[in-house]
Amino acid sequence: MIEIFRQFQFEAAHRLPALPPGHKCSRLHGHSYRVDVFVGGDLRAEEGWIMDFEEVKAAFSPVVEQLDHHYLNEIAGLENPTCELLAIWIWDHLQPLPLTKVIVHETCTTTCKAGTSAGGGGQFNSPQGVAFDPTGRLYVAEKPKSAAEFLRRMGLEARLAECSFVETSRLGEQALLSELLQEMADGCSIGVLSEAGCPAVADPGPRIVRAAHAKGVTVVPLVRPPSILLPLMASALN
Repeated sequence: MIEIFRQFQFEAAHRLPALPPGHKCSRLHGHSYRVDVFVGGDLRAEEGWIMDFEEVKAAFSPVVEQLDHHYLNEIAGLENPTCELLAIWIWDHLQPLPLTKVIVHETCTTTCKAGTSAGGGGQFNSPQGVAFDPTGRLYVAEKPKSAAEFLRRMGLEARLAECSFVETSRLGEQALLSELLQEMADGCSIGVLSEAGCPAVADPGPRIVRAAHAKGVTVVPLVRPPSILLPLMASALN
């Protein structure tokens, strides 16, 4: 696979409402954003490229029109416009480009990289390795501490005290699994978080997905890798 990227710029104002009042980023301020949009694919023999750079520009034009010289908090989906959530928002609005990553440079020293090759070094990847319901209060995760940190970064810090975490390694305990199924039967939404890669793929996650299917509970994968992985995540096949 070959990867190319095109760079874009825009100016915008924002504030981060989930932060405490004394934090400097909770106050209204602005940035000169730089965005690198990466696409990947096989070389087209006839043209000698994988995609015309103008196609990338054409896809990004309606996106930058929504962002440039606007107050980001007023844009649907960017009510808490952190660098991470902005990168995810841009990713979502650039479909169906064959994206590999989107890099948002908020300043010359602060950057967020989101995409299928985001890496992570033990941290959660956005948007690659994330499947969660932002309205939920119960999460299955490999490491509760880093799961809580991820939710904080996603702007959910105010609700963390209400959240409960179950370690993925405990899904083999039948009593616990039965308790989680009862929570779902009572209408509780349960999120599954993975330290890297995709939830419910090559980890104990399929146990709860399989149990949910058996009880007729809807399973929704919320992640942005190549689309073939979405049904795999939701299927409980491992």
